Amino acid sequence: MNLQQLDESLINKRIAILGFGREGKALLAWLINRYPSQCFCVADSGTINIKAVDFPAGRIEWKLGQDYLSGLDNFDLIIKTPGIPMRALSHLNRERITSQTELFISIFGQQIIGITGTKGKSTTTSLIHHILSSYNHKALLTGNIGIPPFSVFDQITPDTPIIMELSSHQLELVHYSPHIAVFLNIFEEHLDHYESYADYQHAKYRVAIFQKPDDFFIYNADDERIKRLISHEHFPGKGVPFWQENDKEGVSLFEQSIVYKKNGVKIVLVKDVNQSQLKGKHNRFNLMAAAVACYLWGVPIGIIESSIADFKGLEHRLEPLGTIGGIEFYNDSISTVPEATLAAIESLGKVHTLLLGGFDRGIDYQKLLTIKEETVNQLLFTGEAGKRMMALFENYKRFEGKMFFFSDFAQMVSFACDNTPKGAICLLSPAAASYGQFTNFEHRGMTFKNLIMNYLT
Repeated sequence: MNLQQLDESLINKRIAILGFGREGKALLAWLINRYPSQCFCVADSGTINIKAVDFPAGRIEWKLGQDYLSGLDNFDLIIKTPGIPMRALSHLNRERITSQTELFISIFGQQIIGITGTKGKSTTTSLIHHILSSYNHKALLTGNIGIPPFSVFDQITPDTPIIMELSSHQLELVHYSPHIAVFLNIFEEHLDHYESYADYQHAKYRVAIFQKPDDFFIYNADDERIKRLISHEHFPGKGVPFWQENDKEGVSLFEQSIVYKKNGVKIVLVKDVNQSQLKGKHNRFNLMAAAVACYLWGVPIGIIESSIADFKGLEHRLEPLGTIGGIEFYNDSISTVPEATLAAIESLGKVHTLLLGGFDRGIDYQKLLTIKEETVNQLLFTGEAGKRMMALFENYKRFEGKMFFFSDFAQMVSFACDNTPKGAICLLSPAAASYGQFTNFEHRGMTFKNLIMNYLT
């Protein structure tokens, strides 16, 4: 689809924007500006102060509150925001439902590097943007990273590289794939949004299945779930696997170097990954994916290496907070699944105090039972997820360290500050969602940092 075809599909149509968060507001602003004679509908379950909304009042129909989904079958097109599950819209004609992501990729797909995965996608997306920005100052960042696609739409020219973080929620409706698609991993997540774990996995895989033969699909060949998806449904692009083994085609670590092997020829993309400030085995995979994505885009190897070396990582992602009160603190609030927590522990080597728990999405916590007192001295739990985790540890009796439950997050942090020895590590890596006590994982991470500073300084 090109821009003219997009205009033809939107002009003089009855359009409803479903969800009025950050994405919905950006889309409405773009639509109102581009189609000045049209009216639009905004449907949202929340309450909105319409008088405070900076849009022309006469051009917007509002459907708010409990009945916000009623009457939507009268619209030609419903543009859904990612957070609303499709099962809530089962009464509507699915063919009339699209998303901001689908419209955006349909126009700019050949300019997009799209990154998905349960964990690591924000770090990898930001790293790719960091590298590409050193090569082309026009490089734009958008998507699930917090920048709505239609907020950058008018900045895009034919030579603009677009780096787009893609969540499963954004991908579930797409029928287009980016020119370079990156699939980092799959873990059990978002079971509250999908009918099944299989639906979640397939939503992720849509990042690649609509590619063209000249596109590239960079994927984690060590991830059994990704390999299973590929075995069941072929992708049309050129496959570029990355993995630990270094004797196969694709991208791998050879000693301390990132090597891309293509048709038997080895190309060293990064001489020494230890120059990177990103810790842990999981970040080695992120580095491999980012390096080869930028190489395929045409970025010189020297720029890839220097940009990887000076990239500092993201807040709330195994973020070192420094030594405060003699204790070394790390904020890994982004961790919402057990695999992420285990990767954080592995990266740090030895953790004295681990803070776990939060909102319970019903995922399987059995993998946490691999935590031993040799690597973690004490476990602190909170929230409904924390209750279930602690019960699991108590039932299986595999952990011989100390365990405590706290109904209040602040009390848990205070206890951690008082009971972690000087010189030891205290890690927040909850393995659970933040909802309930916090707005999101950023809110949780900031609260953790503020509580530490207020308590120990």
